[in-house]
Amino acid sequence: MVGDIEGEALGDGTVRFTWGEPETGWTGSYLYRVKLPDEETELDSVRTNEVVVGAQEGRTCLEVTAVRSDGKASQAKTACVDTP
Repeated sequence: MVGDIEGEALGDGTVRFTWGEPETGWTGSYLYRVKLPDEETELDSVRTNEVVVGAQEGRTCLEVTAVRSDGKASQAKTACVDTP
């Protein structure tokens, strides 16, 4: 599972999320998606532990899953940021 996820509203209509690696020396990628109430959203992939997404009205939530280089995935972890 990824480390703690932190989010910061950047004031330009976007939110930056960062998270810790699952373990020291970890290699792989991350799957992430913006979580919306009552709606399934598409997963995107990134190799770094930072993404910038469009802010949602009121609250922006991001779900992140770590995927090891052998393809094994961790449990998803979600964090939210209040966004005006």
